[in-house]
Amino acid sequence: MPSSFSQALVRLNIDCLFHRLDLPDIPLAGFTNALIFTIPNSMMADVTDVALLRSKAKQEGIMFSSMETLQSIIQAAVGFVVFWRLDQIGMV
Repeated sequence: MPSSFSQALVRLNIDCLFHRLDLPDIPLAGFTNALIFTIPNSMMADVTDVALLRSKAKQEGIMFSSMETLQSIIQAAVGFVVFWRLDQIGMV
């Protein structure tokens, strides 16, 4: 007797899903994820140190909150584009 997970996979028709998605778009997701989230987080400590040396004022809170707000806006925009694209190909 097949499991409920395998029955769900059959219902989703995974083969059809992979044939309808644009596979060249998938590597861009990893690149943009690194560009938007990983690289700025790794650089933020250095940026706050330089800002402290130049202005003699601690502004880490403003910098980190601005960065996080921008990342949230970007995530919302990416989510919109992804679901819009999936709607175009009939998956949503």
